Amino acid sequence: MRRALLVLLTLLLVLIAPVPAHAATKNAGIPGLTPYGGYLGNYLAPDGTRVYCIDSPLPWPSGDTSGPTTVDSLVTTWGDTVPSEQLARLNHVLTAYGQTDDPVQAAAVAAYVNAYTSGWARDLGAGYEAGAWYLNGDAAVLAVYDAIWADSEAYALRSGVATVVLDLDAGTLVVDAQPVDATGTVTLAGAVRTDTGESAFPAVPGEVVPISGTPPDDADEYEVSARADFSLETAAASVVLYTTPDQQRTIRGGAPGATMFSAEARGTATAPPRLAATGEANPHAALVAAGLLVCGALLVASAGIRAAGRR
Repeated sequence: MRRALLVLLTLLLVLIAPVPAHAATKNAGIPGLTPYGGYLGNYLAPDGTRVYCIDSPLPWPSGDTSGPTTVDSLVTTWGDTVPSEQLARLNHVLTAYGQTDDPVQAAAVAAYVNAYTSGWARDLGAGYEAGAWYLNGDAAVLAVYDAIWADSEAYALRSGVATVVLDLDAGTLVVDAQPVDATGTVTLAGAVRTDTGESAFPAVPGEVVPISGTPPDDADEYEVSARADFSLETAAASVVLYTTPDQQRTIRGGAPGATMFSAEARGTATAPPRLAATGEANPHAALVAAGLLVCGALLVASAGIRAAGRR
């Protein structure tokens, strides 16, 4: 009898043995969603963040899971390297949508990850169809998947365009940038802001900035230039990786990136005449006060630099 109880107790301990202390555990998702009846959603990593599987042919990560490592290169289970622009899209989606406890959204994010990393991405080609396959026609999840997909295409690899309008006749400068959330600075050479005396200042799109020339003492003509440098937040081509021996690796979003773009305009101004030795009044006093006697009228420059790796 005692032997039988000992055997039964041992069996119960095996059956209720806890998962390893550093294992990932299922969190938000939908059981039985995929065409083969599998779970689709996120897992809770040992550090408390929500992660997504990337090696669909392997078992789910129930063993000891490593700590986080930021990587800028990701190799699939079949040996292909995920292109940097796809890695940036993954980073954007995982950062913007991945840290969720909503099962529908988590399933949609998992499908998005599978679009680039799963066995079906290998067989069908990485892209929309490879991810949608895992949704098995579920309309609710597919709607969220479609919205996430559209956002990743629009946002993850954004580019920007800047415009600089330098009007030396009027003594004004106007800069602009698109998209509107770009931030930047303006740098003047040969001139300063009339109101503050600064030659470098934050760019305010659409603001009409009064400028005054700063000609060298011994120059008859001098150059005036204005350069606007902008930065636009995008997604970096990197993710945070967790590994579990002989089981699926998992990822979450990493650090943001930035797209830099700029524009510049320049022109030649005539320095105001110097006072005569006799001390006679300067006939160009008004231009001296304005600081600009101009050769040339309106100068416009526009330039944009696309994000690295944009296809």
